[in-house]
Parts: sequence; C-alpha cells; structure tokens
Amino acid sequence: MPKNEVEPLLQDAEAGGGGGSSADAPSTHKTILGTEVVQDDADWQYCIVFNRVMTESQVQKPMDILQDIFTDRVQENWADSNPTFWEHANGDTIDRSILAKNVWEKVTEILSGASCGFTLGYKPTLDKEKILLLFKCDNEDTTQQLAERMEMKVPLTPEAYTVKGMECPTVEQTFGQWIGWNTKQPPFAPLHMRYDVSTAATFNATTKQRVRKSRETLDRILSGWNPNDGISHGRIRR
Repeated sequence: MPKNEVEPLLQDAEAGGGGGSSADAPSTHKTILGTEVVQDDADWQYCIVFNRVMTESQVQKPMDILQDIFTDRVQENWADSNPTFWEHANGDTIDRSILAKNVWEKVTEILSGASCGFTLGYKPTLDKEKILLLFKCDNEDTTQQLAERMEMKVPLTPEAYTVKGMECPTVEQTFGQWIGWNTKQPPFAPLHMRYDVSTAATFNATTKQRVRKSRETLDRILSGWNPNDGISHGRIRR
C-alpha cells in the first residue's frame, strides 16, 4: 500500500507516541546475519502486517475475503455506509489497491473506534514491501472496559484475600521445598474471576479507604507519642 494512502489516517510510529522522538538519534544493532537494523524501543503491543500493493492486479471473489476477515455486523454496517464499494466487492473481481485501501481503512476505523479505543501507528518493513499496523491500549479506562466486554478471567490479588481476613492459597510444595532444600515459597494460586468494572472500582475504593484510615490512626498515635514518655530504666510503666 503506497505510503501516501496511509499518511492521512495515522501518525508515523516514530513521531506518533511510539516510545521515542524521531529527532533522537536511533541506536542500531547487527542481526546474526550481519544486517544492521535500527533498534526499535517503541511500546506498541500488537502488530498487523499489510502487504503493500506494488503492481496493478485483480483479486478474485473479493467478498469471500471480506467475509473471512469481518463479522456479519461489520459487513452490514459497511454495506450501508459505503454502498458503492460494497457493490463493487460483490463482483467477480476487484482492483487489488482498492480492496487493500478499504480493508486498511475499515480495520483502522474499528481499532481506533469507541468499541476498541486503541492508539494506532504504522511503519514500513525494512524491505518496504509491507506496512506494519501498530496499536496499543494505553488508556486505563479503555483497558478495563475491554476486559469487562471480553469477560476476561483475572486472578484475585493476595491483598484481596487479606481484606477478607483470609490467606491467598498457594500451589503444593515441591519435594525440595518440603525437605528444606528449596527455600523459595510456593507461588500463589488465587481464584480467577470474570473482570467487572464496578467490582474493581468498589474494591479499589475500599482499599484506599482502609489505607487512608490506617494512616490517620497512625498519625494520630504518633502525634501524641514521646519516645521517652513512660519508659524508665528499660521498663515500661503500667
């Protein structure tokens, strides 16, 4: 896909918040084959590889390709929002550059939309034959909403057990741990629960409230305490 077709859609990965400034001198290293490449310190989390359209060609049965990539709901909305392209895609063939451009636009629209909320960027590969679509989720609220939407199973923290006056369970000891050869404690084995935004918010609020009250109590005790008061000859007065 020609670079000028994606520039209006996204910021370049080096200049678009990918973990560094394009003004900084990039460090390099050599691969095992001796090729010198730029060291990429970007904090992108995911990558999708798109082939660039280098020559004019036709794609057979483009609708089969779109149905393999997108859900029925996306296809229905797409047909309503862009009937011209959709009618063209229902034909026997379509120009490869047209198909690639529309797929790129739809994928980036979904990933950066309200239902996903990813931050996007892109980079060409070293051979310039492909485009790397880079994306990450760097918003805490978005991360929580996605975890709830996907019904992600997350482990309870050991602190959650402490709040309830319980101890977090652990895996069984190994033979080495049992006889004392291995002094490392068995790892925690907490319960996994479906992530829920409201539950997480309630727990965080309760935890912060407990911490705040503990600090207030400790400050109140320390404010009226004198290390020399009540102690005589190494004994505590009663």
